[in-house]
Amino acid sequence: MSRSLIWAMVCAAAAGFASLSYEILWYRVYAFGTGGTLPVFGIFLGVYLAGVAIGARLAQRLCREASVEAFARIARWAGALTAAAGAVAYLHGPLAAWFAEHRHVAAAMPFAGLAAGLYGAVLPLVGHVAVPADRKAGQGVSYVYLANIIGSSLGSVLTGFVFLEYLGTGHTATLLLIVSAGLAGLLLRGVGRGRAGNGALSGAAAAVLVIAFAVGAPRYQFLYERLLWRTPNGADHPFAALIENRSGVVAVTTGGTVYGGGVYDGTLNVSLTHDRNMIYRAYAVAGLHRNPRRVFMLGLGSGSWAQVVAHHPRLQELTIVEINPGYLEVLRRHQEVRSLRDNPKVEIIIDDGRRWLKRAREERYDVILSNTTFHWRANSTHVLSTEFLALAAERLAVGGIVYLNTTGSLEAARTACVGFSDGLRFANFMAVGNQNVEFNLEDFKDSVHAYRIDGRSPIDGAATPWLAANLPRLLSPANLETCRSILARTEAVRIITDDNLAGEGAVPWNFSFRAPAPE
Repeated sequence: MSRSLIWAMVCAAAAGFASLSYEILWYRVYAFGTGGTLPVFGIFLGVYLAGVAIGARLAQRLCREASVEAFARIARWAGALTAAAGAVAYLHGPLAAWFAEHRHVAAAMPFAGLAAGLYGAVLPLVGHVAVPADRKAGQGVSYVYLANIIGSSLGSVLTGFVFLEYLGTGHTATLLLIVSAGLAGLLLRGVGRGRAGNGALSGAAAAVLVIAFAVGAPRYQFLYERLLWRTPNGADHPFAALIENRSGVVAVTTGGTVYGGGVYDGTLNVSLTHDRNMIYRAYAVAGLHRNPRRVFMLGLGSGSWAQVVAHHPRLQELTIVEINPGYLEVLRRHQEVRSLRDNPKVEIIIDDGRRWLKRAREERYDVILSNTTFHWRANSTHVLSTEFLALAAERLAVGGIVYLNTTGSLEAARTACVGFSDGLRFANFMAVGNQNVEFNLEDFKDSVHAYRIDGRSPIDGAATPWLAANLPRLLSPANLETCRSILARTEAVRIITDDNLAGEGAVPWNFSFRAPAPE
């Protein structure tokens, strides 16, 4: 194997590594900036692939000659393009935040396509320089292409599972900028027939990358604040905690509001008196099931709901399955929910909730509580569909209920009612089962009187005045509705299945969740 072929393989691998790594990084930014709406990944992937294709096509125009001088010029072009790609790719995160503030975060996607195209031009260029046009040309091209595939795969694995787990977005972007700088240096130096030492061009490429770092690095510091609040200066409202790992991004505001993947995911509060998160819906479990000894909870969120359920006077066992371990860090950092980690009645498992429930064939629960994310987010179908509800029904004990957050979705409400013989809407939750489901007021009152969370009542003062003031609202027709009524008024509404993604398609492609900026 010639020295020039080895050089081409290293360059192709580095280009694939940087390009695929940045793709993962960019999608994290877009997912956070839009709240993870269904079309975002498909649109972004289309833009990325179109950029790669256009870059490869334009590279063809540079590969028309086969002289030594042409090879040197092509190598220099490849180095210059790589330096430009590194700069555009590195600045893409802050640029997306700027577009989120002024228009829509997706408006930055053409710049992702530009960087992908610049990286995509490297493979055909180095292949043209290093592989002679002889009978072994196919073999040489296959080696270069294989190296590109290996680099791309390593980029996906290392960035997705290692760098984002330990380094976070900003430091990962910096690492990839260094990789791009090294690749540009290799290309500008050239090897064999493509030797192309050019001090002026090398200096210009280095200057572009240094300027990109100087401009972009400070703007990564409050990147997610800018994406969420849509303000030019994220430092005005910094997060109290920002937890990044390979599963996603969890942010906690100074006021105790939790955002998972750029979307509201709960508030740190278990008080009924100061109810900022409709926590009364968690206490309502006591009125919907008389004896919830074993409870399964899908999704941890802020931990507030789990804290309430864990302290139900009759609870014996609470199993929580959460896919993102970052929420455990939320528990550790906040007094309101910290004791949940050490509660002997509570087991927290990091796994996919539906997958875990499918494997737990012998388990039976009195209540299966699914307090998950908004119905319009990508992958929400997995915990709203008829298939999921059928699985949940198999895991219910006699007289058990599924208590499901519909987040206001008529599709989700109708799907829940269709899947069970009886049910009741409580606020934006559905309580459904295969026996009579009703809200028992006396059980709810007794529970509110008896509740103690870490030794404290959730009500400041006596429970009776609170009940007198709030029961008319809790028991109003706007808060309570039978499945019979829901089915009658939603005849034209589709039920959600694993195949139709009915709930996820409820918002337009350019929708993005915008959080209200803290005062």
